[in-house]
Amino acid sequence: MPARYGFDFLTRALDRFLSEVAPSPVNVLGTSYGSAIAYQWVQRHPERVERLALIGTMAHLTDHVRARVERLLRLGEQGRRAEFESGVLDSMVCSSPLVTVSRRPTVVRCLSRALAELSAQDIAKFLDNTRRLLDHPGTPGGPTVRVPVLVATGEHDPLTTPALSREAAHLCADARFTTLKDADHLVHLERPTEIVDLLTRFFAGESLSGLDYCHPVERIGRRAPVPAPRTGGERQSSCAPEGS
Repeated sequence: MPARYGFDFLTRALDRFLSEVAPSPVNVLGTSYGSAIAYQWVQRHPERVERLALIGTMAHLTDHVRARVERLLRLGEQGRRAEFESGVLDSMVCSSPLVTVSRRPTVVRCLSRALAELSAQDIAKFLDNTRRLLDHPGTPGGPTVRVPVLVATGEHDPLTTPALSREAAHLCADARFTTLKDADHLVHLERPTEIVDLLTRFFAGESLSGLDYCHPVERIGRRAPVPAPRTGGERQSSCAPEGS
C-alpha cells in the first residue's frame, strides 16, 4: 500500500479479513513490522482475542531506529543498491563475530540473494513501507491490552532489541517476555523449530518454564510511565521467571 495509508488503515483491513474468515476468538501473532497492526487490532477488539504474541517489536520508533530507517530510505531513493542491500542486512542480522547466531551464514546468503533479486517495483514497495514507519510511527496509547501476551525476540536482535521488546511488554497488563538464544531479528529463520514450539505452548496455555532454547520467561505487568531504554544494554527487570 502507498505510504499515505497508515497503520490504522492496515488494522481496519485486518479486522475486515478476520471478520470474514475467523469470527470466533482467535490467537494473534504479529511479527516485526506487523506487530503494530496486531497490537492495535487486539486493543480495539479484545473480546475477539484469546492470546497475543509479538515477535521482534518495539513500543515506539526510537531516534536510533529512525536514523537507520531514514538512511535506508535515502539509499533506496538514490539508487545506491549495494549500500541499500548492506544496510538492510545490518539492520536485521547481528554480524558480530563475538556472538553465536544459529544458521547465520545460510540466512545471510539467502537474504542477500533475495535482496539482489528485488525488482524496481519491489524496491518501491519497500520504500513505501519504510516511509509508513516514519510518517505514522504511532505512540503507546489507547486501552491497555489485558489478554495474555507473549513478547519475544532473538537475544542478539540489532533492530527491535531485547530492551525495546521488553519495554513493549510493559505496556500490557499480563505479559510474558523472553529472548531466544543464538538468534537475532530473523529468529524465525534461525530457530524455526524453537519459535514454533514456543508459540504453540503459549497459545495452548502450557508452561513456558525450563525451555532450553530461550532465556527464562519473565512475567511482566503494565508499568507506567514506560522509561526509555538504557543505552548500551537491556534494562534490568525485577520480574520473576515464568512458572506456569
